[in-house]
Amino acid sequence: METIQMLHKRIVDARAVGDSDFEQTALVMFVAFGHRLEDALRKYADKIVEAACCNNAQRLRELRDGLCALREVLIEWRLVAEELGVFTRSESAGSGGGSCSPCAPAASFTEGRDA
Repeated sequence: METIQMLHKRIVDARAVGDSDFEQTALVMFVAFGHRLEDALRKYADKIVEAACCNNAQRLRELRDGLCALREVLIEWRLVAEELGVFTRSESAGSGGGSCSPCAPAASFTEGRDA
């Protein structure tokens, strides 16, 4: 998606020139975009429940298609987040461990997601 790639480029460019203020601003924007993706995913879930309760097969198909597209964007966002180090592995996690620590801008993302 263009938004993810544009933000990725801004963060990489800011790091290349050592502009930490711009990098932090771009990281905040990147994480905020992740928040919006998570919100959209929750809204899709609500709409799917509604359509299923009404036995609306056509609406469920439409929602499935949209959900598949959203899933692709979420996967891309997560891959770019990992590449940029938005989420860094904890040293104590060991190989194959599963604990991640967010960078400062991403801390709000993980807190908002747990709510």
